[in-house]
Amino acid sequence: MEPEEVLEQEPVVEEPVVEPEPVQIYTKGKWEELEFLMPREMEVGKTYHIVVKGHCQFAVSAEKPTAGIATNEITFTKQDGLKLWIKTGE
Repeated sequence: MEPEEVLEQEPVVEEPVVEPEPVQIYTKGKWEELEFLMPREMEVGKTYHIVVKGHCQFAVSAEKPTAGIATNEITFTKQDGLKLWIKTGE
């Protein structure tokens, strides 16, 4: 007679998805680091999907950009040395 195997399984606990609170951002035509305008710092290695309801430009750069991409949504993975910049209308 063979011994029976007993497999134990830990319960799966799913974390609830929490929708972030909307943040109003106005840069008056100047490039600003988005992270400094948000209520929490972005974590290195974490990916963020950002959706805006208005018109703005985004840029990913180590230094203040001179041009960006006009879009209302962007997916950004925080990396050391790179910043996500935003510019809204005046």
